[in-house]
Formats: sequence, C-alpha cells, structure tokens
Amino acid sequence: EDKKRQKEEELVAAMAAAAATNTPVCLLCRRKFATPQQLLRHEQQSQLHAHNLKVEEEKRKEKEAIAATEAAAKKKEKQQRKQHFQQQRFQQQQQRHAAADVAVAMAATAAPPPLA
Repeated sequence: EDKKRQKEEELVAAMAAAAATNTPVCLLCRRKFATPQQLLRHEQQSQLHAHNLKVEEEKRKEKEAIAATEAAAKKKEKQQRKQHFQQQRFQQQQQRHAAADVAVAMAATAAPPPLA
C-alpha cells in the first residue's frame, strides 16, 4: 500500500513537471512524448494505450457494479428499517387502543357514584 502510494506521488510529481514544461504526456500510459503529434499517434495506434483503455473501462464498470450493489443493499436495509418501525408503531397503537378499551370497560362496570 505504501509503495503504491509512493509510486502515485512520484507519478503526480512527474506529471506536474511535464505540465509545467508543456511536455505532451499520456496520463493513462504514464508516458512522455517529444511532440503533440507523437502523443496523438500513440493514442491512435499504440497497443499499450488500447490495452490500458480497456483495463480502465473494465475497472470503471466494476466500480459501477459495486456501487449499484451497495446502493441496492442500502435501499433494502432502509426498507427493512421502515417496515420494522411501522410494525412497532402499529403494535403501540394496538396496545393504546386495548388499554383504552379496558379503561372504558372498567368504567362501565364500576359502581355509580353515590347520590348526595
């Protein structure tokens, strides 16, 4: 992981230096070129560039698939939480209604207050 990060930092530094000197660079292949025409030729004809494009596209699709899977899992979890909350709320309402029914029944069976 540290080696990968160090390599990325070196690449960024090299690319920044190339940009500062207006050197044509293929960021995908991490290559510098002497002229913009050579860069264009590389992008159009290089097997390495075509391969790297394909690899990047596969990585992008994989990330999208992972993101879609995670989004679906989050949506399912949200629905489950909502359903659980609704069930709890329904049970609480039933308990309140049952308690109210008991209170009404007790009041109906209670002795009437004495007449004064």
